[in-house]
Amino acid sequence: AGEPFSLNLRGTGFHASDRISIVYAPSLESGGGVYCGTEQASVLASTVLAPPLARLSNGSSAADILGQPTDVQDDGFSEEWAGLKIRWKGIYRICWAGHHSNSSKCLRETSAGKCSMYGSTHHPYHVGDIRVDDGNVTLMGQTQIARCDSLDVMAQPPNPGILNNTAPLAEWTCKPAFTEICGALQSDFFDFAGNQLALHVPEALIASALDRAKYVAQGLGIAADIENITLSVRLRDAQNVTRTGSLDVQIYAGAPLVQAEPEFAVSRAGVDVVSLMARVKFPGTESCTSTPSSIEGIKSVSWYLSSAPSVNLTASHTPPGNPLHFMMPTASVSGSGVGIPVGGYDISAHITFKDKAYVPQVAQFYVEVTTPQPPIALFVAPMSVPAGCPLILDASASVDPLFPGEGLSFSWTCSNASGQPCVGFSIPASRSPLHISQMADGTSGAHSITLSATTGDGRVAKSAASSVEVGGPSAALGRGWPVALPPLPEMVGTSTAVSCVAVAVEANGGSIPAECSHPSEANWVLRRIDLVAPDVTLQSKRVN
Repeated sequence: AGEPFSLNLRGTGFHASDRISIVYAPSLESGGGVYCGTEQASVLASTVLAPPLARLSNGSSAADILGQPTDVQDDGFSEEWAGLKIRWKGIYRICWAGHHSNSSKCLRETSAGKCSMYGSTHHPYHVGDIRVDDGNVTLMGQTQIARCDSLDVMAQPPNPGILNNTAPLAEWTCKPAFTEICGALQSDFFDFAGNQLALHVPEALIASALDRAKYVAQGLGIAADIENITLSVRLRDAQNVTRTGSLDVQIYAGAPLVQAEPEFAVSRAGVDVVSLMARVKFPGTESCTSTPSSIEGIKSVSWYLSSAPSVNLTASHTPPGNPLHFMMPTASVSGSGVGIPVGGYDISAHITFKDKAYVPQVAQFYVEVTTPQPPIALFVAPMSVPAGCPLILDASASVDPLFPGEGLSFSWTCSNASGQPCVGFSIPASRSPLHISQMADGTSGAHSITLSATTGDGRVAKSAASSVEVGGPSAALGRGWPVALPPLPEMVGTSTAVSCVAVAVEANGGSIPAECSHPSEANWVLRRIDLVAPDVTLQSKRVN
């Protein structure tokens, strides 16, 4: 209820002039309802949501308000009405009229047998029934609590905007209604908690209800350590749509509550530490004034890795003094170190208690150890460089997404068109992203430069490659100066400052030939590429 849906009809000869009406279906239990072809079939059920474009004198919507089909197949084999809504649950009948404007029947005949008055057929064909359930509202809250815990539950509609500005009419119930615990909660609390989307049931009220239920159950010989109840809410939103939701809750009245936190965890190998906690809550005293701590009431805790028995979980992986807390490093990607390697693992904590009346319990965990994201290798190099001139390579755009602030180790290789190592190319592995290599005289042609970036924990980036043309000075000038231009962002805001930096070399009277030098000044322009417009000259400065 209250959610849009589409109605699709299949057959033959469908046309845009077809019309439908949605009415209450006759019921064997309650009778009533509307039959297709009667005058009432031309009036929509009052719970059908339709725009107020047409109203009958009694305030009901005319069926014509639903209009023509949203879509009719070209072959006439199917048609659809989209965006229909019904506010309340129930069984509804779909009445159909083909070529509705011409769909009429004779209401009066002359003595000669000719029709003297025509009237509507009132959507004569019954094409099907639809069942509508209550609208949805999600209940969020604890699904397991101990005897001395409070209970907090909140009703969350699919869209908060559909609620009334005033407090909604919310009705809370507890089932099974015949049980002592639900009977106590209903009479002591829920009957007075209307018009609230959020409920807070105090721990004293829960403990009192449990004690009453325990007293009755013991008299009948059916006492249970765990009570299972279902909380339900029923409310109407701003469109008068009835919405319902429910939440199943387990209350540990006479047994410790053991919970795995978190039940499911994802850890990155070599980066994260697996950290799991088995939380234990005891029932507490009758008035909940004192409750043994998790450690005091525990006799033993044993951790097991059932899906990988070869991995030994020793006590050294648990913080001293707290056996309920399990910590273990994940194995690094390179394979060094001790820990859990990449894969999925079922981990369990088996707990026994000092009080022999409590049966042992198990907390189940699942841990997925994944391969962490590798670093990203990026570098820029000039399109060409004269033979014998410095080759500038800038890898400062490379980054480690996991630890952006930590540096990377870089290694470079160079090969010529024949696949042989470049002559004169020598860059040792280092943590510096900027490198200058002297290209030997006599080399020419396309050279492939490859960068490899590695993190401190051994993660290796996918290699990045670029092609550099090595030739004479005149050829280099034709392709552009030996300048390495770092990457620029693909998109910036209108008020964002952007820095453009070009790294170059110049002859300084030393070993660098004059033909390798970059001009003393450089001009920067901003050019539109989506339309013809004059270049914008940018301000620049030289930094040695």
